[in-house]
Amino acid sequence: MTPTPSPGGGRITKLLQLVHSDVRGPISEPSRGGALHFSTFTDDFSRWTDVFFLHMTSDLLVEYKKWLTKAQLHTGNNIKVLRSDNDGEYVSTALTALHDENGTSHQTTVPDTPQQNGAAERLNRVLVEMARTVMRHKDVEQDLWADAIKTAVYTWNRGTRRALPVVKTPHELWTGNKPDKATCGWLGRHAGWCCTRVTSEAGLETRPRRAFSSSAVLPSRFFGYFQATWGRHSVVPHRKCSLRLGMAGRGSGDTIIRFGWHVQRLRQRESSSHGQVPG
Repeated sequence: MTPTPSPGGGRITKLLQLVHSDVRGPISEPSRGGALHFSTFTDDFSRWTDVFFLHMTSDLLVEYKKWLTKAQLHTGNNIKVLRSDNDGEYVSTALTALHDENGTSHQTTVPDTPQQNGAAERLNRVLVEMARTVMRHKDVEQDLWADAIKTAVYTWNRGTRRALPVVKTPHELWTGNKPDKATCGWLGRHAGWCCTRVTSEAGLETRPRRAFSSSAVLPSRFFGYFQATWGRHSVVPHRKCSLRLGMAGRGSGDTIIRFGWHVQRLRQRESSSHGQVPG
């Protein structure tokens, strides 16, 4: 069976003319934030993808409302068609009422025909494979799968696609700016030695920043990006906490600091001056 044709039978010519969506889960282990599912929304014209993590599939409505408001304000267009499968979270009464309010047509697949929503189904499968491969290669904790998926989406949006014009990326078509690929990093790699406050799942801890000493230095791994701040997300291995690290010294404040290389350089200077490597 062939995929569902584009609205009107022609080529998609503008942002939000057609959006693909799908929910994947439940995942075998909850994320550190307690999520068991994730959903993606992909604009067909640009192939830009946003991902959201859900504790339950019924949370989709809340996340969709947030995404819809941001996407329509960003593009200046109203979503014309949403394409998804026929699962209950997509055909709820509340979501149907929201479509009617916004003038959105909802295309659903025939039962047991996932190929009709192939774009979203394939994407979610690719994201899971990307995350699983890197997590296994770097031997990171399984409850960090949501961070791995989020970083996979970040990378995916900054790569070229066969369905797009030559050398165009989803990021460029969605934002109008070429992506800065220098900010991309290898998931799970060593992110430096950091001396900062620690952010736990319960929020920012209140203890003050400690003195710049070896007892306050924590090794961390790069594990993603923050959208609200210009920085990278790093995790402390085998501890239920994470760090916000600024990039190239642009960060400032209590939760955003310079990248950890300055601690390493300090240790190198101490090693060269004392003739031994500190433990």
